[in-house]
Amino acid sequence: MIRAVFDANVYVSALLRPQGPPGSLLRRWLTARSFTLVVTLPIAEEVRTVLNRPKIRQRIHLTPAEVDAWLNAILIQADVVHADTRLKIVAADPGDDKYLEAADAGRAGVIVTGDRHLLDLPPRPESAIITPAAFLKMLEAAEK
Repeated sequence: MIRAVFDANVYVSALLRPQGPPGSLLRRWLTARSFTLVVTLPIAEEVRTVLNRPKIRQRIHLTPAEVDAWLNAILIQADVVHADTRLKIVAADPGDDKYLEAADAGRAGVIVTGDRHLLDLPPRPESAIITPAAFLKMLEAAEK
């Protein structure tokens, strides 16, 4: 089974536009379990921080308590791993290294993101870095 790490922007986009590829991926994971979602606590904290920004909360209409409940529901069902290794690969945005660390620690073959800092990295043999739309196509192709 494919193991995938989602960038915080995928979770946020899933709530902002549930009908788009990020929302479809999250629904597919919740209902069909067609892949394993790998998360670290630093990723969860970034998701929580972004979702609690006033501009985002205004658009998703969730209170901080509801954001916490939503995120905790994901963490209960995801494979939460601890990344011991610290990487320094994403020079343009060192905060994005946490996604590579999570993929390595969780043996994830895919990092799903809309972030150009990650998408523009050279190919990694450990894990592909792809957009939500590309991951959705990959899952659909695997079902055929």
